[in-house]
Amino acid sequence: MKPTDNIITLKGIGPKKAEALSRLGIETIGDLFYHYPRAYQDKRNTVRIADAPVDEYVLIRAQLIMIIPSYNRQSGRKLLRLLIQDESGSLEVLFFNSGYIQKTLKQGMTYEFYGKIGEKYGKRSLLHPEVTIYDEDDEHKILPVYPLTRGLTQRDIRKWELMAQELLKTEEFKDFLPEKIISENRLCSYEYAIRNVHFPPDEQRIKISRYRLIFDELFMMQLAMSALKRGIKDSRYIVFDRKIPVEPFIESLPFELTGAQKNAACAVVSDMESEKCMNRLIQGDVGSGKTAVAEIALYKASRCGYQAAMMVPTEILAKQHYKDLSRDLGKHGIEVGLIVSSMKASEKKRLLQRLSSGEIDVLVGTHALIQKGVDFRKLGLVITDEQHRFGVRQRFELSGKGMSPDVLVMTATPIPRTLAVVVYGELDISIIDELPAGRKKIETRAFSQNERKEAY
Repeated sequence: MKPTDNIITLKGIGPKKAEALSRLGIETIGDLFYHYPRAYQDKRNTVRIADAPVDEYVLIRAQLIMIIPSYNRQSGRKLLRLLIQDESGSLEVLFFNSGYIQKTLKQGMTYEFYGKIGEKYGKRSLLHPEVTIYDEDDEHKILPVYPLTRGLTQRDIRKWELMAQELLKTEEFKDFLPEKIISENRLCSYEYAIRNVHFPPDEQRIKISRYRLIFDELFMMQLAMSALKRGIKDSRYIVFDRKIPVEPFIESLPFELTGAQKNAACAVVSDMESEKCMNRLIQGDVGSGKTAVAEIALYKASRCGYQAAMMVPTEILAKQHYKDLSRDLGKHGIEVGLIVSSMKASEKKRLLQRLSSGEIDVLVGTHALIQKGVDFRKLGLVITDEQHRFGVRQRFELSGKGMSPDVLVMTATPIPRTLAVVVYGELDISIIDELPAGRKKIETRAFSQNERKEAY
């Protein structure tokens, strides 16, 4: 059996299970190994009910004394209450909308309950735990907890992960990193990492395995970014006319640019006029004025005889940008268009005809921009807003609609400079760290589910 074999070759996986696994991106046996646990359950040691700490995951072995199904009229939810007991005391177990669990339980039997202890009004309870029948012969260990989808259970994934590892030979886990890199970075072998990240005997092996797999991801990403950057440097480029100034547009804006905006705009225009393909990331808080810098780039591209595209993640944002760009660029005779998935077919057809003929100078849209049939006459500039919502491939698909157009990407997500270099390694970076006059400070706060009213 090989990693490339279809997942359905594993015992117990039929068409329905295979369909559910495909929703998780698992189609081959090898895909199982890359479906890493999101957490672990430590079932090596049980805790007595009297000693179970609040707000921590615990494993309790106890006898089921009473089953009490009930119904909450206010919420409309079914509630299942259990009373469990060990030699140290008793505890209430709560399940919400879990009628199927009641059918599997028998009063008087001993079970193992794994979950988190909660406390309300001084009363402790175990909330929605995982329940298994106690078996003296069961080997207690650290169990992986996997991302799931409808039709699959933790027991399913664990069983198939174990089967896959037992069926594959050691040579199937051949290491792809050179020995020098493994040695210099004190990494474990690929086989060790794959086997122990799924079924670790202790916490130390989890750390060692995760370190190796995280290193692999970052290493491969850096290789990909390096290849992209080489490709960008070697590609053809557009040189925008230095004789066409952007000052007329800047002077027409109803506000004064901040120093940070001026610096970013200067870097963008300099890139566009240089003999290289612009690939620049602009990072700045909401309200810092990234769009104004983007408008300067759009004006420059249009005045130099090129079309431009601006891709945003949602229709609401696309319509807002369309409104703002039409107002600011329209007064200079620059035609702005909008394309979103919800457009009528007839409306979309007219728009695409105008785009391919060159009547539209700037096209704003969602992912609809990268669909087939969206053809530009002379695309020279590509802008993506909220960059973290798009992949590198989507950005390059949009760029592929022109002849090596200049690329400008924007994000309001705070990214430390070192991390930005890693994640956006093929991009130059400009940071707008100054808010326009009169803008209130942006505050970011975290609220728990219980603080929803305060958040509103």
